[in-house]
Amino acid sequence: ASPGDAAYGRSVSKYAAHDIDGAWRAVYEALTADPNHWQAWQMMGNCQYAKGDRAGALTSYRRSLQLHPDNPALKAFVDAQPR
Repeated sequence: ASPGDAAYGRSVSKYAAHDIDGAWRAVYEALTADPNHWQAWQMMGNCQYAKGDRAGALTSYRRSLQLHPDNPALKAFVDAQPR
């Protein structure tokens, strides 16, 4: 288990409840605890995308894919974005 797992779990719950700011705070906490938590990087990207920060989201998504390349759905999404 990662030290960021609990905070990541909170971010998923908050995101699902459309609390983007709460999800952002929780995922930031997760990444502070474990900067190599690939799922948290993906969630960070989701929060950035929801806030309209497309470029930031793609950066976070690419970081997630660097840490865990076996994520075909995310890779397809990133690859489909205009450069």
